[in-house]
Amino acid sequence: MLPDFSEIEKRIAEGFLLEELEARLRPTSEESTWANSSGGGFLAPDESLMEVVRNDYETLRFLGKDYVQMTQIASNVLEQSRRETFVRGNRLTRGARRFLAEHLRPTAGIDRKKYNLMRVGSFGHQSCPWNCNGQDSYGYPTSGSGHVYVMERGKETSDLMEKYLQIQIESSDREFPELSFNEAQEARRKVLRELERSIGIDFGGMDRVLYLSAFTVVTDLTPHLIGSHYFFEGDASYRTEPVKLLKLVGI
Repeated sequence: MLPDFSEIEKRIAEGFLLEELEARLRPTSEESTWANSSGGGFLAPDESLMEVVRNDYETLRFLGKDYVQMTQIASNVLEQSRRETFVRGNRLTRGARRFLAEHLRPTAGIDRKKYNLMRVGSFGHQSCPWNCNGQDSYGYPTSGSGHVYVMERGKETSDLMEKYLQIQIESSDREFPELSFNEAQEARRKVLRELERSIGIDFGGMDRVLYLSAFTVVTDLTPHLIGSHYFFEGDASYRTEPVKLLKLVGI
């Protein structure tokens, strides 16, 4: 059952100024010192946190679902991905265990004829922007380093992905003989940022491209954000779309 939205508003901003919280949720530069911020962002640069939460609240009410149900589905998708990805044993037993995990003992009822799971890890842990630590009251971790991109089977690599790979090569091939190694690397990063904007990537880099190319995405933080903060994320790099999450498991 969904709580009253006024109660959700109060819980979300408890202990924070809304402006401070939104600043943490928006994309930041690599130089940011916030451990709980994200280069890809939890919100797009011009989004309002409460508007995003309100829209998803209305979607859940229309669908007849609550946050507990959506949290469990997201958790099941993550567990399904882990069971298929991190399989021990030799080549023969790994294949058998992966087959069992995917087809005979799935934790999430994903239509594998339509969707494929692609797990991508990051170089560091992303922690919760609300300063949560350890596990939340539901037992979900409040930090993580993995993202599961749900790809549609039979769909060719997007034009955007191909363009992005091309501009990565173009920027890395630029020569700056008058600069030191570190200065040249920084110059190449600036070239890449300019080329990103030319193809419509204003923030988030490769993470944003993967998000736009995928059906939807579920991160290690998703169950915690939904269950504890009523937050599916905004139109940034890691949003878990509620309707698509339900479609993924055949609901």
